[in-house]
Amino acid sequence: MDANQNIDLLRQAVSQRFGRRVEDEASSKQLSIEIFLKTGHYISKHTIAFLYGLKTGGRPFNPIILDFLAEYAGLQSVKVFSESIKN
Repeated sequence: MDANQNIDLLRQAVSQRFGRRVEDEASSKQLSIEIFLKTGHYISKHTIAFLYGLKTGGRPFNPIILDFLAEYAGLQSVKVFSESIKN
């Protein structure tokens, strides 16, 4: 499984935990707040919008952002998440 597939699955896990689709700026902002309240980690609404394809451009995701998302989804890290979907 390649990195893009892992990010797609991580996005799905985050959306499932969030309980709704991320489809606009308002939901990106709400998810940003939710992640901060649940984990203490800040991910901007712009980064979330980029993750969900609501914005284009940018650069590859910083691994720490992926770890924050994995933690929000209930996993230790993106590495643990990747290993869990391989099995």
